[in-house]
Amino acid sequence: MLCSKKGFRFCLAALLLLKGATLYASDWDLRGRLSVSGTHTDNINLAPEGQQTRDTVYQINPGLSLTNDGSRVKLKLGYNMQNLFYSNDSSNNTTNHQFLADLKTELIKDWFYFDWNGQVYQDLLSPEDGISQDNLNPNTGRGDVVSTSYSPQIRRNIGRDVALDLVYTEGRVNYSSGAASDTKTQSTTFDLGRGRDVTGVDWHLSVDDFKSKPENSAPFIRQSAEARVGVRVGSEVRLVAYAGREQGEIESSNDYQDGNYWSAGFFWQPSPKSSFELTKGDNDQQMHLRYSPQVRTQISISNIQRDVGIRPSSAWFADVNHRTRRSVWTLGYSEDVTSDAIDAVIGTVFFVPTDEEGKPIINDQGERVIIPFNIIGTVDEEFTRALATGSVTYNTGKSTLLLFLSNETRDYEVTLRHIESQSARLGWNYQFKARTSFDLGHSIVLSNEEGVGRADSRIYDVSLFHRFSRKANFRLAWRQADVEQTNISNNYRENRISATLTLTSK
Repeated sequence: MLCSKKGFRFCLAALLLLKGATLYASDWDLRGRLSVSGTHTDNINLAPEGQQTRDTVYQINPGLSLTNDGSRVKLKLGYNMQNLFYSNDSSNNTTNHQFLADLKTELIKDWFYFDWNGQVYQDLLSPEDGISQDNLNPNTGRGDVVSTSYSPQIRRNIGRDVALDLVYTEGRVNYSSGAASDTKTQSTTFDLGRGRDVTGVDWHLSVDDFKSKPENSAPFIRQSAEARVGVRVGSEVRLVAYAGREQGEIESSNDYQDGNYWSAGFFWQPSPKSSFELTKGDNDQQMHLRYSPQVRTQISISNIQRDVGIRPSSAWFADVNHRTRRSVWTLGYSEDVTSDAIDAVIGTVFFVPTDEEGKPIINDQGERVIIPFNIIGTVDEEFTRALATGSVTYNTGKSTLLLFLSNETRDYEVTLRHIESQSARLGWNYQFKARTSFDLGHSIVLSNEEGVGRADSRIYDVSLFHRFSRKANFRLAWRQADVEQTNISNNYRENRISATLTLTSK
């Protein structure tokens, strides 16, 4: 439960804030939703060829949403009760609770802020029990994930050009099953500095302290402190120096060393649109490139080679965004040490499409829409991840084309497992009329664990959507899922056809 004993103080803090939120709130928007659907599948238990069992599954899913977009309080709450009823085997009947809460407040104007986030959802926790794409198939490796976090923050401008940020975040994640431990995380960040857009000397001081404490395994601690100073020596050039320390604690087969570092070099900014920085020294070498030839294009590339601390010795980061009148192009790359529990606590669920407010999109059944990106499942161990993503969205008015690509590599710290996962999603939406649209999609996920084997998934989906009115819509959909694994006894193909009617109060 979200408000279990462990999470009581998270919920208490949120409720107290909600009580006070009316002091600053503008318009509240409360909406009810009821989704009713029927789905016929030719392979309800995801069995191999010759062992398939047909079934029809009915869903009655009531839901509520509450939003507020005030000047100092921004709130989004959503709850969905997914009730599944199986025609051929009522013992599979179940109820899944799905909840999303996001609260951002400015309690003291321009000074003190408080954020709270909570989620309840179902995810693939034990892929060895079966690779299911959603909650419809019983007796597979899916289970509940409950995560919550709160974050008091001090953000303050001191004088004309010095900024202070002090942020504390504490969170928890609880798994109903699988190989990952329930985990508590604590993070404190301190930033104080004078930006490079000022004349004279610029400087920055940062301190980071992160702790992850799983119930059934060793803690993961990462701590760092860094100071930077820059001095202008010309209209376009600054001399730059860094000094800091990184240390931590991690259960690992790799050899990480605590220690100090420093580097010095230059920062060159020939125009407001571009900059380049290069420094080199003891245990540290950094390169940062920023380029924005136009308002619609931003390019950021960084490389940090650091021989101390818990991080890859040479880590690359890249972020590229380009917009045209009809298209959006993105590229991203990052390297870091993390875990499934850390990602769940801080809300990093990759490749979840979001709405214009940055919130996860919820489908007709109340589930988060997730573009498939791996079939690894959660584990109780840190890993070094290299993650590359790219997407293209092209819109012609009536037609929207989406291409999404990703490549993820995981190297686990203790077991030394090496897993590679590639995924692709091609989707096309065509708007026949103002209220009627057609969707066509194809997803591929290829996952391979060195020394263990492969697990490949391919999904084809087609749907027709019609909105009868502002309060009622209907969707007819067909989907085929093909999964092939090294262990051929786990291979399966499933075909589904479903019809969904959704009613809303507004």
